[in-house]
Amino acid sequence: MASKSREEWLQIIEAQKQSGLTKQAYCKEKGINATYFSTRKKQLESTSIDKPSNAFITLKHNNIEATHGSLQLNIANSQLHFAALPPIHWLIQLLKAVQA
Repeated sequence: MASKSREEWLQIIEAQKQSGLTKQAYCKEKGINATYFSTRKKQLESTSIDKPSNAFITLKHNNIEATHGSLQLNIANSQLHFAALPPIHWLIQLLKAVQA
């Protein structure tokens, strides 16, 4: 099996959270080693870039619309459309980068 990228692991971790399954059940269902899953989760969640801060991100306009698993962001003169909701950690990073 090919090694997974950081982004792929973040998506797997988010999918496990969203699934409602325990770590053990999710890993068994997906054929993932539960011990390795836990190790990667700890590594990724211990880095500051992956931890969402407790601070709110202030947006100047009503520029986020989310319906039925899709998302549209209107930022400055740009529009981003997502057919599926991206992982929350990625979305937070994007919004922080745009606001900087």
